[in-house]
Parts: sequence; structure tokens; C-alpha cells
Amino acid sequence: MVQASRPNLGIVSSCNVLNCIHNLGQQCTAGGIGINFADDLAQCESYIVKTSDTVAASDGAGVGDVYRCDAVECIHNDNEHCMVNTIIVSFLNGKAKCDTYNTKSDK
Repeated sequence: MVQASRPNLGIVSSCNVLNCIHNLGQQCTAGGIGINFADDLAQCESYIVKTSDTVAASDGAGVGDVYRCDAVECIHNDNEHCMVNTIIVSFLNGKAKCDTYNTKSDK
């Protein structure tokens, strides 16, 4: 059986969103994240605020990789796939944002 080739996936190398249930020592354990472009930010869709009710939901599923990115104007985006090796996620105004997001006009 021939396997379909899987596109390169950006890996979350660092996550500074300390109040996310998937953050363990500034590493993403979500297993896979989606990036959504809204409010002029490329945002992590997997961000869930850690509370007394949700803290148990973090299961350490593995390294976070970007399975889909709809920030299509980003220079690293190819057909909604993140083609950069690693991304950094940080916290800004209550949102988890992709710091690696960059457009051609940003250069």
C-alpha cells in the first residue's frame, strides 16, 4: 500500500502562553494545532485557558505541530500548510499568537 506524502508541518518550538492547558514547561503538548487568522493576528486555535476544571484535560499528547494554517498571506504558508520548520507562540491581549507569522510586506 502506497502512503500519501504528508506535507511538512511547522513544529511549535516554544510556547510562552503559560495559562494554556497544553503548555508544559513552555512546550506545546497539544499534538497538533490549527492557526486561524483573526483580529489581525495569526492565532492558535488550540489555546484553552487552564482552570481548575480544565487542567486535567492536558494529556501531554505530544509535540504541537501545525496541521492547518489559514493565514494564507504568511510567507511560510503553502496551500494552508505551514512550511517553516519551527514556530513560536506567545500571548498578546488574551490571545495565543504565532510569532513566526510574517508577510512579504513585513520584510
